[in-house]
Amino acid sequence: MQSLVIRPLEEADRPGLLKVWALTYHGGAPWPEEDEPKIFGHSQPFVCERAGEIVGGFGVMSMTATRGPGLMRCGGVLAVAVAPHVRRAGVGAAMMRWALRHYREQGFELASLYAFSERFYRAFGYECCGRRLKFTVETATMPKVESDLEVTAHDADQAELIKPCYEAFCHRHSGMNLRNDFQWERALSPKSHRTLYVAGRPAQGYAIVQHKVDFWEDQHVEEIAWCSRSGYEAILGLIRGIGINKSKVSWYEPSDSPFLAAHFDHGCKIEIERIVMYRILNVPLALQALKPTAEGEFTLEVADAILPENRGPWHVAFSPGAVEVQLTHDAALRMSERCFVQALLGEPSLLDLLNLGLVETADTPAAMAAIRLLTPSSVYCTDFF
Repeated sequence: MQSLVIRPLEEADRPGLLKVWALTYHGGAPWPEEDEPKIFGHSQPFVCERAGEIVGGFGVMSMTATRGPGLMRCGGVLAVAVAPHVRRAGVGAAMMRWALRHYREQGFELASLYAFSERFYRAFGYECCGRRLKFTVETATMPKVESDLEVTAHDADQAELIKPCYEAFCHRHSGMNLRNDFQWERALSPKSHRTLYVAGRPAQGYAIVQHKVDFWEDQHVEEIAWCSRSGYEAILGLIRGIGINKSKVSWYEPSDSPFLAAHFDHGCKIEIERIVMYRILNVPLALQALKPTAEGEFTLEVADAILPENRGPWHVAFSPGAVEVQLTHDAALRMSERCFVQALLGEPSLLDLLNLGLVETADTPAAMAAIRLLTPSSVYCTDFF
């Protein structure tokens, strides 16, 4: 195979990259001009060149991943595409390996993506974290809930109303992206004609809805988030009202779902879909980003064939609000890079992974100390990219 060169996009590469994207995502039709700013303006595009031809490309959006009050830099990998005539020739694999090294060197702790094939991306150290639950409920069986919060309707340019609520929601979960202005525009683009519904003032919950025109069809709610029980129940009541002339309503919640805990009823359909995959890029930096409330110490080793710098072994000492990580000579816990990112974010948790035999240890005190640092947490991401 001829050598591949992977590098940031140059202006002369644009037609070639757009052609690859058009073949992959647009049926070969020209890439829509209105979609170009979504890639070129607000993410960093890269290309793969072979013998002067652009044969692949992808973009990376600068995001974050929460872990309680802690925050990590996360590269959201998007629009991965390989020209059809060179697929199964190693182009995609070469791009993914290159991207891991590049973004580690840029100071990112994590990468994330939505996979066309989870099995493919596991070969590069990515793993599924968390569970996105999709609820689909016949409108006649939606629960009747009461809230003392007023729900108001707003145009899509009113994101400022909900940012504090959204950020509180982010810090109650792991893996969440604290959106910048462009990312808020992606969620609430004025061109989309979406409606923003806000519960309470200040906001205790919100819903983003793209209203369907026809009666008795299924209505999906694009996004909900909340920072109080009253806020959640007000939004649930809103969804019930929206569904009065629809057949079914659907929406997403994380695994610590209030609906599943308190409102599930016969006939409700629950699906797990669009799970995010994460990849650890820098083990010590990620651990140092945590904000523990307990104290302890342990040693661990992370097997990582692509980024061997992650291996360690590492001595980890933590106290409230701080984590120190240093190289050491041996490890009480051993795990793959895929298990590490799951334990880091919290779903499945380190305790789950130990019980499943996916993390090796013969040192119970060390394992218990690690569990105090890497506590269980619901992992979620409201951004699709």
